[in-house]
Amino acid sequence: MTQQTYWMADEPEELASKLAENDTVLFAASSNPIYQTWVKNLYYYYSNVLDSQSSFTALGFTGDQGELVQMRVPQARSLIRQLLTLCTKQKLAFGALASNSERSVVEEMRIADAICENTVKDKTVDVRAEKMVEHGLVIGTGYIYLPWRTDRGMPFTTDKDGNVVFEGDVDVIIPSITDVLHDFSKEEWDDNDWFRIRVRRNRWNLIAQFPELAEEIKALPSASSVLYGGGAGLWYQNDDDVFVYDLYHRPTPALPQGRMMFYSSPETIYHDGENLYGCCPIEQYKPETISNIAFGYPMFSSLLPAQEMFDHEMSCIATNHSALGVHNVTVPKDSGFSVKELNGMNFISYVPQNVPGGGKPEGLNLMQASPEAFKLMDTLLANMQQISNVNGALRGDIGADTSGVAIATLTTNALEFMSPYIKSYYKTMERAMYHVVNAHTRFAKTERTVELVGKDRQTYVKKYIGEQLRAIKSIKIQEVNPLMQTLAGRLEIADRGAKNGYITSMKDFCAVLDGEPVSKLFEADQSNSDLISTENQMLLDGKVVKATFSENHPDHMYKHSMLLTPEAKESDPELVKRVNDHILEHFGLAVNTDPRLLAMCTTGKMPEMPQGAPPPAPMGGPGMEPSQPTAEPAQPAADMLRRA
Repeated sequence: MTQQTYWMADEPEELASKLAENDTVLFAASSNPIYQTWVKNLYYYYSNVLDSQSSFTALGFTGDQGELVQMRVPQARSLIRQLLTLCTKQKLAFGALASNSERSVVEEMRIADAICENTVKDKTVDVRAEKMVEHGLVIGTGYIYLPWRTDRGMPFTTDKDGNVVFEGDVDVIIPSITDVLHDFSKEEWDDNDWFRIRVRRNRWNLIAQFPELAEEIKALPSASSVLYGGGAGLWYQNDDDVFVYDLYHRPTPALPQGRMMFYSSPETIYHDGENLYGCCPIEQYKPETISNIAFGYPMFSSLLPAQEMFDHEMSCIATNHSALGVHNVTVPKDSGFSVKELNGMNFISYVPQNVPGGGKPEGLNLMQASPEAFKLMDTLLANMQQISNVNGALRGDIGADTSGVAIATLTTNALEFMSPYIKSYYKTMERAMYHVVNAHTRFAKTERTVELVGKDRQTYVKKYIGEQLRAIKSIKIQEVNPLMQTLAGRLEIADRGAKNGYITSMKDFCAVLDGEPVSKLFEADQSNSDLISTENQMLLDGKVVKATFSENHPDHMYKHSMLLTPEAKESDPELVKRVNDHILEHFGLAVNTDPRLLAMCTTGKMPEMPQGAPPPAPMGGPGMEPSQPTAEPAQPAADMLRRA
């Protein structure tokens, strides 16, 4: 029977009950192959810890009497960790994009950039993002949740009851796959209208915030009992934390204001109202899709069959060596051989058959493993490396004479293979940082400060309120060249930059080695090119552009002259006049400005003067002091004897 009303518009108590039912149906089904994959992958990924049988050995023992050695060598886990490093190697740096390019918006973009930078640093976003990517590699899907917390940030004031009121701040949470509930039948993340996230909160903080629900909150089961069935087998039982469920519904025609509800049970509804975010502050990391469902395909599942067989072969060899590692000696009966003469060996007595002289003691080699077993292990290991595309450059297994270009080529091949994972990571982090800025825009009502970095790398404090960031519409991650992904590649770039004159200080050299974007080495050149492009557009738009003495006049003149195409000269004489006047203005400034000043403005250094050469006389010009009058040429002195 079709429901007659939209269930997301139900009363909060009824809605909380329905969501709890959905949890039970979607996650508790042991016959669900996706759920089985999550359990299997997570167990095997952490098996050396979760399957520990003893405090004194890392080996496992199975069989009727524990005679079989179980040895796990986590090659697949090592490959996943290398891929994780490859995906998240780049330092997280973001740039804000605004809805317009007005001059007043530039400062807002810098504030947004600083908020992103401070969030990455203060909330250890890079470390938490690694956990999200690891979830994607192991179980196929990861999430990042960025709610605004009113109990975070600096204390701001106190309320009428004397409770401290905080200014608020963004929290960064990496929920597990069973903590997030949404419509799992939708493959595309953006097709979802609602999301519900389960988070842990301190029971007593909730009572302080919602004293009217004190008894109901005290009656809630602890998060530990929900997860671990009463804490059986745990060494510590935490009764203070309880689960809180954060529900968001984006604004849609069915719910024009959206919906935002926080609750722990149908009896404990903390908030229910319109969606103040205007969106849902959670993003999904899903690099490889599975058709027609919301979950991703995990890389670890491709490696696991070879890993299990690899461990089986290792266990067979280990069992053989463990059982037969003591040297065995066969001794014929009645040979007169005394075991006291050789200690630490295992002697096997037997009755010789048709052996002249009754036989003699001989060594019995039972430990020799089949060469095929080792070949199979090598094949399995090569198979895992081929599937994951973790080549020698990533493992550090390269020759000493391998060039940085070769390393970059191998790294680029791996990056191309990992492209879906890296692209999904960048997209997820861009959208996640937009949620950070959006939360500040909507909820940062009090004046706060942020550190901005000037051109000289000196920091200064800027005050702002969230309303100032309204023009910020998206966040873009700053990507780096694949060659910068390895130390050898960064060293190659630093060496070439030093040889070609782009790197002139140890500070810049070390910055490249530390992974700073190479673009900072030619930041001034890029800034000059951007300025010229802006001026060209202004000239095309019919505006008059003024030149200043500090600009790179030859570069400006050359690139402005590109506007004078044959078509422009034929059809737009006013443009030709504007461009020519501007070029002549540059020429006049280039001729009349002190060469020392021009050199300092264009290179940032004091020009070197030839030994003994007099300094050039200052010349007058726009923006310069007037020229000093020059002396008349000296005339011969008159003859004191009045001779002709």
